[in-house]
Amino acid sequence: TLSRSTIEPGDTAISAASALSDLKRNIGEVVPVSTESWELQSESTHYLLDGSVSMRISIAMATYNAAKYLQEQLDSFLYQSRQPDELMVCDDGSTDGTLEVLETLRRQAPFAVHVYRNETSLGCTKHFERAMSFCAGDIIVLSDQDDVWFFNKIDTMVATLVARQEIMLLITAT
Repeated sequence: TLSRSTIEPGDTAISAASALSDLKRNIGEVVPVSTESWELQSESTHYLLDGSVSMRISIAMATYNAAKYLQEQLDSFLYQSRQPDELMVCDDGSTDGTLEVLETLRRQAPFAVHVYRNETSLGCTKHFERAMSFCAGDIIVLSDQDDVWFFNKIDTMVATLVARQEIMLLITAT
């Protein structure tokens, strides 16, 4: 398990790789949340920083003509070991069935799904900025429309950010 005692003064964000390595060795182990040791749970629960504050997780996604790839990515959200609290999607004017795929997810997902359609094309950067602006989570996870996530991506990211509070930005490959 990761605990507050494993974090030394002066540690830097670069050493987050060792925290991820520790977490990967312990995936699946259930550890009760403790206000004394800051231990983490690896089940689908809200992570608590002090035993009472629940961290909300938002996914911000930008889409444009993604129908061909989108379902596989959305399925990877549904199969997360820790599901998000909300998915905020901004669509940049898709014409290929993307909105229909998102509407199906919105009706079936166990978490909130909100889809916003841009009136004019915003381009990639502004498009993601708009999606993030709608998010209410304590942690915002960005998702491309054609990614497929490992089942424990959210768990791993949240555990790393909680254990390594000096990290403000965490970039992952999957």
